[in-house]
Amino acid sequence: MKGGNYRHGLTGTPLYRMWKGLKNRCLNPFSDDYVYYGSRGISVSPIWENNPVAFCNWARANGYRKGLQLDRIDNDGDYTPQNCRFITAKLNSNNTRKNIWRTAFTESKTLAQWAEDTRCKVKYATLYYRVNSGWAMEKALTTPSRLLRTPSV
Repeated sequence: MKGGNYRHGLTGTPLYRMWKGLKNRCLNPFSDDYVYYGSRGISVSPIWENNPVAFCNWARANGYRKGLQLDRIDNDGDYTPQNCRFITAKLNSNNTRKNIWRTAFTESKTLAQWAEDTRCKVKYATLYYRVNSGWAMEKALTTPSRLLRTPSV
């Protein structure tokens, strides 16, 4: 160890950037995202906080691969090995406090999830417009869109 600097060889790797990002959101009050994490009391596991090698080793042993994102299973929980997993961006976008859950057919899902349901007869944008215009959820899902017709010349 020259000059007291520990060289782990991870700097610049995707996992190292992920580790730096979660620390920044939780521990840096000057981070734009701190308000959503650190100021809400979300912290980083002591095992990971000052040890990128431990985080990267855990990540590789727990499903990390290129293209996946780190997700906290409990959105109000800390970044710990027990509360984290790797999932697709699509799944991660459905696991956020900002989502509004809608109920139809006695099931609750996000609007994006409803748009992919086989009972939905319209595109996401149409469903979004309808729901925000006050349509009942089941009607918004099952009423087919009108076809736009080109006027005859």
